Amino acid sequence: MNKAHIEERLSKPELFHFHVYSEVDSTNETLANLARCDAPEWTIVLAETQLRGKGRYHRHWHSPANRGVWMSLLLRPEFDVKYLNLINLLAAWTLAHYLETETRLTRSHKIQIDLKWPNDLLIAGKKLSGILLESSFNGNRIQHVVLGIGVNINQTIEDFPVELRETATSLRILTGVEWQRESLVAGFLELFYENYQRFLPNRYSEIIDLYEQKVLSMGREIMVKTQHESISGIFSELTPEGYLVLNCNGENKIISTGEIFGKVESFSTS
Repeated sequence: MNKAHIEERLSKPELFHFHVYSEVDSTNETLANLARCDAPEWTIVLAETQLRGKGRYHRHWHSPANRGVWMSLLLRPEFDVKYLNLINLLAAWTLAHYLETETRLTRSHKIQIDLKWPNDLLIAGKKLSGILLESSFNGNRIQHVVLGIGVNINQTIEDFPVELRETATSLRILTGVEWQRESLVAGFLELFYENYQRFLPNRYSEIIDLYEQKVLSMGREIMVKTQHESISGIFSELTPEGYLVLNCNGENKIISTGEIFGKVESFSTS
């Protein structure tokens, strides 16, 4: 991953502060340490490989060298903490929209990327990307947000561990060609910066509307695993804060943190 190659593809490289490493334990942990040392907003950490890449619920994120985009972004939002999950949703929608558009325009490949609430990007049920949002607070005030993004770019099926080959995919597997990762990083960052400035901090409902157009399983029965229980019901809508509303026998339950598990079907309208 070449910092200069990323910056030359940006219309305003001065907006971002890049730290590029050949190897780190975790881009999120590396960026969190920089944040505690007063790194500015829009500091970006990228690594060729992560030794201990982080997924949700302390899972390991497989991060082979020179194959994917392993990146974390530093944000310092100044809005009510209850809307924090909207950053998650906006990042997921922006990444999905950008990759769909880029593959269609530059390689004439049409792919449909679906969103699995709250932070996975899937193609035909296989995981292309995951997002991990970690925050630091001072009372009710957000000090900083570290937005970790992992995208499978140039892996072949053999690059995945055997246990992931049925559930993971990459742009190379989908399109049959290798991709210039620096160009994808630059393109996504420009679009996400634009969307972040456009929708936050007060156009929350538009984020929900965009996300709901691509989210899987809305209107269908799902099983959700929370920290304390597993419950089933109809995924009826999202709250203004981006939380999942589960209708359980006529009673709505709001799920702020959880995971949909089991098979999800691709039926989004995008």
